[in-house]
Amino acid sequence: MKLNQWAVFSLIALSLSGCASYAPDTRRSVVNTAVSDRVGVSLPHEFSYAAAPLSGTLTLSDTIRAALRHNLFLQAALEDLNIATAQEVQAGLLVNPAVTGQVLFDGGSPTLDFGVGFALGNLLTRNRRMLVAAADRQRVEAQTIDAIVRIIAETRVAVVELWARQQSIDVLQQIAVARDSAAKAARILSRAGNLTAGDFALYQRQAVESQLALGQAQLAQLDSVEGLANTVGVPVDADVSVVLERTAPDSEPAADAFVARALEKSLMLAAERERIRALGVQVGLAQVSVWLDHLETEAALEREDGEASFGLGASFSLPLFDGGKARTGAARAALEAAELRYRALAFSVANRARAVLGLMDIAKTAADSLTPMLVSQTEEEFDFETRQLNAMQIGPLRLIDARVRQLENRLTAIDMQRLLALARIQADALLAGVNVSVADAFQNFAPASAAAGEDHS
Repeated sequence: MKLNQWAVFSLIALSLSGCASYAPDTRRSVVNTAVSDRVGVSLPHEFSYAAAPLSGTLTLSDTIRAALRHNLFLQAALEDLNIATAQEVQAGLLVNPAVTGQVLFDGGSPTLDFGVGFALGNLLTRNRRMLVAAADRQRVEAQTIDAIVRIIAETRVAVVELWARQQSIDVLQQIAVARDSAAKAARILSRAGNLTAGDFALYQRQAVESQLALGQAQLAQLDSVEGLANTVGVPVDADVSVVLERTAPDSEPAADAFVARALEKSLMLAAERERIRALGVQVGLAQVSVWLDHLETEAALEREDGEASFGLGASFSLPLFDGGKARTGAARAALEAAELRYRALAFSVANRARAVLGLMDIAKTAADSLTPMLVSQTEEEFDFETRQLNAMQIGPLRLIDARVRQLENRLTAIDMQRLLALARIQADALLAGVNVSVADAFQNFAPASAAAGEDHS
């Protein structure tokens, strides 16, 4: 009696587990918690597909909130997670039984033949398929968190880039005014015979170069506006003003601890670990699938001439032509490849962490020590040149040159602040689990060299 009861309860439990239902966004709260723990930002309650352009004064916090609400790639990543969640539910469902039946008429009473077939092989491999689906869902979940954290980091990069462009344009405009004033003064001195033709041509060329540098910076600002709009997911007005909030200086992390934490937090490595776990289960699944793929049981009922017959039947695969070695070999090769890729990715993440630490150290030294010293020295030089002009010991061209050098060093200061901000963004991103590379931005932005001319003192 107890055995019968246990069998009934087991059948009921199996049936209930095999009838699980899917609901969308069931993993969203888990993703939101993970994102909040890593970067201190929560997902919005609702998403939007369209919004008015960003305009006016824009802060970093405002931009990140807008990106989380409007970025369509983020929303697509959450839908990918819904797909994986649905597939996990589907893996636990029992295959619907197949019902067959026929009624035969042969002069006398009709012959009835009915059967119910059940895929027993599917039931026997259910747990393994559920493990594979769960690992796939966790892999996609890690990739979803990666996509969200990456969007936040890329938004920070885009905001810093646009801020630096705007600050540089303000300085480049002052350089253009100074160079234009020098060109006009040179024209007057040349007419008076107090300036050589070569020096006059030099100042004229520097005025044109300063206008070209300003135009290039304005074009680059349009690119930065476009990049910010693509990251956020909504248009951005060309005249938007970016303000960076002041943050407390970060303490210098220990190199070994930084690398270890970057490896621990890496979402890419977490996703690969789940891939390896799923492939490991699939190796075992491949070994038995050749026997269980077509294993079915069937209950049959036949009624003929008023008499009924009941019976059971079974069908299974006979591996005469396919012994399963190919599929098992493929599964093992896929597992080995995934393990090799994981080790390569871990090596890459560790190297990236060390490089970012070195970059941040150099950028911090330049932004906090060397650049302020350089700016201070050129300001003292400009003050001295001003006093010399007031005493009529030098001409206006030398004073303008000193002013341009002062402004060019301000450009360098802006660039150093930008480099430090980008280095910190990369370090924060690594500790949050993603690798954000801004190497192109480091190479392509050099406003001081674009505006500099020959020193004519």
